[in-house]
Amino acid sequence: MTINISWLEENLFHRTLNYNEKNILKGLVYLKSYAKGESIILETQKVDGLFILNKGTVTLEHEQHGQSTHVAKLKAGSQLGDMSLFTGHQASVTVKALEACEVYHLPQKSMQYMMKYRQDLMHDIMLHTIRNLAQSVRDMNNNQVYAQQYLQGVRA
Repeated sequence: MTINISWLEENLFHRTLNYNEKNILKGLVYLKSYAKGESIILETQKVDGLFILNKGTVTLEHEQHGQSTHVAKLKAGSQLGDMSLFTGHQASVTVKALEACEVYHLPQKSMQYMMKYRQDLMHDIMLHTIRNLAQSVRDMNNNQVYAQQYLQGVRA
């Protein structure tokens, strides 16, 4: 499997990378495959870096009091592991492949390298992360409003 730099330019960096940046990324980004039902990230475990869903669909599940609850369904282009990456906490959900998936993995060591030597690339990743988290908050707000309206009898 080879890394699709054009896909990363469009979905992660949101710009055309120069020749040097493309070559650097080839040594920092890894493409991993997961079969249907396979866990990509396990709840309560430390996450090593950032994951970008290249192909496929995943489910996020949170377990509490012995019961697993579906939290979200994500598609290609979604980012995983960002909360753990920036807080240092363990994963708050388990991420499972709903179908065969391909995931780009930027390990912690790759992120540290970019922070130190390639701030331009890291800047683009951080902007993508902020956009991703902002959309998650918008989605949660919409779900909260829907749930409140349902409980109040406004929605059936």
